[in-house]
Amino acid sequence: MYRIIILFILIQLNGSLLAQDRVSSPLVISVQDSINHQAISYAKISDRTHNHSYICTADGQLSIKLISGSLIKISAIGYHDYYFTFNDSLKQISINLSPRIYELKEFSLSPYPTLALFKKAFIDLQLPDSNTVAFNLEPIVGLQRHKRKMEDYSPEEMISISFASPISGLYNLWSRRANSERKYHQLIYTDKRTQLFEKKYNAYLVKRITGIEKDEELAEMMGYCSPNVEFILQANEYEVAIYIQKCYKQFLALAE
Repeated sequence: MYRIIILFILIQLNGSLLAQDRVSSPLVISVQDSINHQAISYAKISDRTHNHSYICTADGQLSIKLISGSLIKISAIGYHDYYFTFNDSLKQISINLSPRIYELKEFSLSPYPTLALFKKAFIDLQLPDSNTVAFNLEPIVGLQRHKRKMEDYSPEEMISISFASPISGLYNLWSRRANSERKYHQLIYTDKRTQLFEKKYNAYLVKRITGIEKDEELAEMMGYCSPNVEFILQANEYEVAIYIQKCYKQFLALAE
C-alpha cells in the first residue's frame, strides 16, 4: 500500500517537473490604446488554453510565465479583444487594442406619441389656399390662327400616337422599381456579410494566431483553411481563434 502511495507521489512530482520545464521565462506584456497609444489600466490577460487569468497594473503592464503554444486573450472594457499564440521566442510584447464602437439602433423622434394625436393635428392644420394661379402673360402681337384645316392633311403627314393603359404603366413602373429595390437591398446585405466575414477572419488574424512570418506560407495556410462563411459569421472571436489553431495543426501535419 505504501509503495503505491509513494509511486503516485513520484508520478505527480514528475508531471509537475515536466510542466515546469515547458514554462518559459517571464513574458512582459504592455497593453495600450491603438489610437492615442496610452496605457490601458487593469486589462485582463487570459490563458484560454489552461484557463488562467491575470490583471495588468494601472500602467498596463504585466510579467507572467506562460506555456508555449498557449492561446492568450487580451481584453478590456470598451475595446475589441486581442488573441495571439504564445511561443518561447517572445520575451516582450506590446498589444494595441482597438476601441470598440457601439452602434445604436435607429429610432424616429416624433412630436406626436400616438397616431390619434397625429391625425388630429393633421386635420386641424391650416394651409393657405393655393388653388388660385395667376398667369401674368403678355399678349403676343400679330399672332394669327392657322389657316390649314384637318381635312387638308394627307394620311402620310399625320402621326399616330398610342397610349397604353395607365394601370399597365403604373404596374410596369412599380414592378421595375420593386425589382431594383430588391436587388439593391440584396447587394447591401451581401456586402455587409462580406465585410463582417473579412473583419472576423483575415490574414492579419491568421498570422497573429499561427505566428507565420512568410507570406507564401501564410497564403498556403489560408488556401488550405477555408472556413464556412456561416460558421465565421455566427462564431465569436474565441471560437474563430480555436478554429485557426486546429486548422494550422492539420496544415503542419499535412506538410510533414
